[in-house]
Amino acid sequence: MFTAFMKRRGHFLLVFVLGWNSEGFLVPILSEEAKRELHAQTTHQSSQIVEDLAATERRIQKAVESVQRSVVGVGIGRSSGVIVSENGYVLTTAVQLTDVDHPIPIRVADSRIVQAKLVETDPTLNVSLIKMSVDDNWPKVELNQPAQSGKPGDWCIEAGYPPAYGSQKSPSIRIGRILGGDRHWFASDCLSCGCGEGSPVFDSRGKLIGLSAATDEHNRFRFHVNVDGIYRSWKALFHGSDGNLMQARRPFLGISFMDRRRSNEVTVETVVAGARAGILREDVIVRFNGEPITTLSDFLLRLREQEPGDKISLDVRRREQTQRHNIVLSGQPVSAQTGFGLRIGPSLVNAWRRSWLENHPDVDRYRKKNTSLSQKLSQSIVSTRSATVRILTNGQPVGLGIVVAEEGIVLTKHSLLRGTVTCRLSNGSEVAAEVIGSHKDHDIGLLRLRGAAPKPVVLRDEGSLAVGSLLIAVGELDKPLAIGAVSTERYRVPGRTLQQRRARSSGIGWISTIEGDIVGPIERKSPAARSGLRRGDLILTVDAKSVRLIAQLREAFREHRAGQTVTLEVLRDGTREAISLTSPEEIDDVALQHHGALLSARRFGFPIVIQHDAHTQRPNCGGALVGVDGKVAAINISRPHLAVTYALPSDVIRMTLREILVDR
Repeated sequence: MFTAFMKRRGHFLLVFVLGWNSEGFLVPILSEEAKRELHAQTTHQSSQIVEDLAATERRIQKAVESVQRSVVGVGIGRSSGVIVSENGYVLTTAVQLTDVDHPIPIRVADSRIVQAKLVETDPTLNVSLIKMSVDDNWPKVELNQPAQSGKPGDWCIEAGYPPAYGSQKSPSIRIGRILGGDRHWFASDCLSCGCGEGSPVFDSRGKLIGLSAATDEHNRFRFHVNVDGIYRSWKALFHGSDGNLMQARRPFLGISFMDRRRSNEVTVETVVAGARAGILREDVIVRFNGEPITTLSDFLLRLREQEPGDKISLDVRRREQTQRHNIVLSGQPVSAQTGFGLRIGPSLVNAWRRSWLENHPDVDRYRKKNTSLSQKLSQSIVSTRSATVRILTNGQPVGLGIVVAEEGIVLTKHSLLRGTVTCRLSNGSEVAAEVIGSHKDHDIGLLRLRGAAPKPVVLRDEGSLAVGSLLIAVGELDKPLAIGAVSTERYRVPGRTLQQRRARSSGIGWISTIEGDIVGPIERKSPAARSGLRRGDLILTVDAKSVRLIAQLREAFREHRAGQTVTLEVLRDGTREAISLTSPEEIDDVALQHHGALLSARRFGFPIVIQHDAHTQRPNCGGALVGVDGKVAAINISRPHLAVTYALPSDVIRMTLREILVDR
């Protein structure tokens, strides 16, 4: 035998003795004192974790409550925005806002549609300021002061309206952690809420810290415009002097540039009449105030740091010779639309996104699902984990279930139960199961295990889950499947109409890349499959109209009648090709946005659900969602969309269980 010691609070305590077991392995032989000590430490750690999570949950819930009424839908299904002044100024990203005279419909918190007009766009960050036509003492948000996003590891909240509101009254929210950034942009692991860009991002106090601008190719990270850049564009507005907004000025050089996004040169295209910079067309800018310039994004971001009246020096290469030009920047009114001559906000954030991901390989340590946090949370899900079973039909895994009553009663997703059903328990054994009841409206099925069963889960007594309540998705592993929060108030998901059931989608899946949204998975026998589109194609135009984003393609399709032939120009392996595609009868947002996610076959017709962002794939539907108290608060029932997961709250589960068991 060997004696082992543990150091605690500066003292050496005899904790256990090591001895050889019957199989020849060296194992700890714990004394009763050691057992009590370890149990006390484990209990204290678990209690502290619960307290910390509960405090985080309360802060998030309070922040959500304070900002929800300030979040708006912009363009009805195109993007989202946020009210920043009582007389109706709204900030959003400028993906589809180009016409100062065209009215923009705004969906506000009380479901009204209010018309607005574009005031001005910051072309560098691609952020737009719009003004609602009604002065109604609007609920506004406050900017974080000082104007910055926060530090890595801080919790943040994204809010926005999805394209199809349905009976959803409030915006969807997503929670995450800040992963890092700079004064222009920052990254987080808030998952997309399907709300387009422009969704406001808040810290855990409800202060505005940014606007969403892009998502990475695998939908793991979100990239946001930092509030610092927004503040610099419209200082007067945030100082309560919006009457002086139009008198505000920003640095103006009077030059536009060639949009060579893949080039490492900054080449002048045109010089605005009256500009006295001394720069000529085809000049290549190589230094800004003595610092090397290699990309257009680098140049424009340096330029926007200046103020009207500042002196700058530009070194330009002209006919193989380098010249220096000393320039005093003039001021351009905020209301002017020329900006720096080129609206390249999307390509700037995509370039920053690529550079940031390449230079920050350690971002996982700040994510809400990082190893440290998952290990801590694993203690909160032990009992639910042991009561979780893997559902198999005809030997194939199709979903999860949880033991909810004695005698091995398992609750799962009913539409999965086709063929011979077996269950794999947490100890790895596989047992037969029989279907004993179902509730088709809620898509709930009950099984009885034929053999020894785990101890049932503990369901929450109350069913109320406030928006912002933390949820932990439990699967077969000791660590959580995902961590998130309740995204919306509970609501009804209507069934599909006859027209919707007959409708065809384009069949195009999408993947976001640096160059734009490229074609992803294509559904078999769809219009896209018949047209010859291939995965990896970059769609450049629809009937000669330029498109780069999913939302733009959807709008282009809507301009055509169902069955009408549409001509697409695509870039494939460096070559432009023309493809004829039949316009679909219905633009199916799921088909356009799934990014390869495994979606549920049943996505409609639920009497009551909540949305959350602890997303799980289709094979994990039927699994439990645990609250910070360790009790089961809901079960995952459907993954209808890349950005949406539906769950049934515990009170609905209890009611449904009673109905099924009484019917038997």
